[in-house]
Amino acid sequence: MCYNNICIFDPLINIPGGMKTMHDHSQAYGPKNKKPNPFEGSGWLAQGITFAIILFVLMFVVYPLVMGEELTLKSILAGLISSSLGGLIYGLAMKWLNRKKVIKG
Repeated sequence: MCYNNICIFDPLINIPGGMKTMHDHSQAYGPKNKKPNPFEGSGWLAQGITFAIILFVLMFVVYPLVMGEELTLKSILAGLISSSLGGLIYGLAMKWLNRKKVIKG
C-alpha cells in the first residue's frame, strides 16, 4: 500500500522477524522522480487494444442486452471494427499527447 511515494508493507523490504517497514520511492525513477511513460514503445498499442476490448464489451454486448435488443452478427462485426479503430486512435492520441519534450542544454 503506497501513499505519496511511501509504501507500507512492501514485500521487497523485510525486517528480521517477518515484519515489513516503510520506505521512500522518491528515488525509484531516477533524476527528477519521473515515472516511465506507459505509452512509449509499443505501450500505446497495448493501451489501445485494452481500450478497444472494454469499449466493445460495454457498448456492443452489455448495453444491447440491458436495453433488451438482439445481438446480431452484423452488429457484432460493426462493433469489432469500430471498437478496434477507436482503440487504435485512442492509443495513438495518448502516445502523442504524453510524449516527452527533450530540452537541449
